[in-house]
Amino acid sequence: MQNFFAANGGTGTMADVTGISGKYTLPANGFTAPAGKQFKAWSVGGVEKVVGDKITVTANTTVTAVWEAVEYNVTVTGGTASVGAGTPITKATMGTTVTLTAGAAPSGKVFDKWEVVSGGIT
Repeated sequence: MQNFFAANGGTGTMADVTGISGKYTLPANGFTAPAGKQFKAWSVGGVEKVVGDKITVTANTTVTAVWEAVEYNVTVTGGTASVGAGTPITKATMGTTVTLTAGAAPSGKVFDKWEVVSGGIT
């Protein structure tokens, strides 16, 4: 029997595994994730399995990478972040448009600007 690995939008290759019969332990992901995604699990016959799970191989099997969006922390000092006019958020995925709302300015001051720091860069 043979296991085929499918990147499902990721890049790179993983060698097919041949000569399997019976139990097989799912390996670590060797594909490169699509932008803004990270490896979540393997899908075998439509069922998600984690690295290290054992599957029973009785025929040629396709093992497909499952990706999930990477969530980034959103911290707002002196206000809140939300998606649209919704509930305040503390995390967002790549490509999400985040609305920043300033809190009340201290007495005698007015709001000037937002300063964004991302990955240590202002």
